[in-house]
Amino acid sequence: IGFLAGFPWPILDFTRFFARFADRFQLIIGAGLSQGKSILSYGWFSYPRIMLGSMGWLPFIVGLASIIWIIVKKQKRDILVLSFIIVFYLFSGSWKVVTGRYALPLYPFFAIISARFVFWISGKLKGEVRRNYFVYGVVVMLLAAGLPEIIRTDYILSRKDTRLVAYEWFMKNVPEGSSVLREPFTPEFRRGEKYRVKVDWDEVIKNKPVEELGMEYDYVLVSNFNYSSEHDFETRLNEKAVLVKEFAGERAGMFHNPRIRIYKLPGS
Repeated sequence: IGFLAGFPWPILDFTRFFARFADRFQLIIGAGLSQGKSILSYGWFSYPRIMLGSMGWLPFIVGLASIIWIIVKKQKRDILVLSFIIVFYLFSGSWKVVTGRYALPLYPFFAIISARFVFWISGKLKGEVRRNYFVYGVVVMLLAAGLPEIIRTDYILSRKDTRLVAYEWFMKNVPEGSSVLREPFTPEFRRGEKYRVKVDWDEVIKNKPVEELGMEYDYVLVSNFNYSSEHDFETRLNEKAVLVKEFAGERAGMFHNPRIRIYKLPGS
């Protein structure tokens, strides 16, 4: 009810909502490997690597030790929490598309079982002061383990995305009235700005010969997030167009800081 109250689109336009939902469901959740991927790309193998990279070694090891402890101790309330981790891991691990954000539901449950494990160990120590020092010490170490990555990520995200940097450069250096073909994941232009911009959403226009594109457009903006472009389209552009500028930066996430290239087409 809360979802529909804040986001009534499924009710107002159910046909389009369901069509998009079904499309995303089939693309992301439909069981099976995406074309060209190996068995190791399954979430069953990718999620541990993703969580290790985001949590750090110490929290990850404590989490694994907590799972083993729950299995050995067999306490019902802990098994209930662990059951969610197992069910979600087995279910989401079969999805075609695996990214770090899909593992987010696992982290709170890892924190819960880790806390239970740490308090169980502290209960074996003699003296309240000693137990408190142990718990506080472990908490500080677990938090400190992820601090360097948090600082690095925050620093990267505090800087301008490569798409914004490329946009600002384009506005200052490309003549007004130029015709532009751009791929998805490249700088976006507002309606009514000084360029004629076409977005190749379906990745069809770029299949034309570069010389033919040069008769319709002056510039092309490409992103390495469009995998086919990196292997084919950019190869053809490098041969017959002029690379004017490139923008790259350190990435903090899957859709962050794509490598942007601006090409001037022949004949333009």
